[in-house]
Amino acid sequence: MTTPPPRREATDQPGGPQSHVAPQSPNGPQSAAGPQSPLAPPPSPAAPQDPAAPQSPAGPERPGAPQSPAGPQSPGAPSAPGYSGPVPAGGWQTAAAPSSGALADWGPRLGATLLDALLWFIVSFLIGIVVTIASGFGTVATGSQGVATAGAVANFLIGFALYAAYTGLLMVRPGARNGQTLGKQLLGIRVARKDGRPVKLGTVAVRHWLMKYIVFGYVPLIVLYAFTLSNAAGVGALVMALLYLVTLLNYLWPLWDKENRAFHDMAASTRVVRG
Repeated sequence: MTTPPPRREATDQPGGPQSHVAPQSPNGPQSAAGPQSPLAPPPSPAAPQDPAAPQSPAGPERPGAPQSPAGPQSPGAPSAPGYSGPVPAGGWQTAAAPSSGALADWGPRLGATLLDALLWFIVSFLIGIVVTIASGFGTVATGSQGVATAGAVANFLIGFALYAAYTGLLMVRPGARNGQTLGKQLLGIRVARKDGRPVKLGTVAVRHWLMKYIVFGYVPLIVLYAFTLSNAAGVGALVMALLYLVTLLNYLWPLWDKENRAFHDMAASTRVVRG
């Protein structure tokens, strides 16, 4: 009868402490192993080691911390568009203003005109000699003055075509050579429109072809020829002389004009400037 009680105690003792030890051994010892986990790199505690918050204080000791703030560099980014914005809008347009305001002197203008006239005259004169000789032979062969008249008209058209090609092709060039013939390019001047836009073929047609070549160049000769045909060569010579005085006045007018303009500049709304 004494044996049953010890058996009951034996069953009670293993059940109680084993039940307590089993839950504590997985939870308690493992939780206590938390401080020992830093010794074992594989467990998840490596994640709390990864945050560099405790290591960041060491950053101030390194020069990298003051270098990391890119504050002074970031303001540079907004300043770039702030500077580049107004430059294309107003800066490039105003760049043409100084050149349009730096008026060329009368001496370089005269020199450029003489150089251009010399280049044109050499070519047209050589061609004109051929046409004149041909018309002269034709007049002798036919005995008619109509051949000589046709030769004179041919010389006028050939000379005009050469002058139109010379001024038209050169003055409409883009960029810094716009408004320049070879004579103006050699002397560092150019023709500029008063509105600041580039010189186009229409401006060349008014300024050079109509005014300089026809009105101030060939109109006096045409008048003389017309009076000669009407047997009034003396009157024609007088009218031609008066017209050429107007031509001379045209080329002298920039000397006292406030914008150094000639009559052909006024007609085409242009000025001659340095550049």
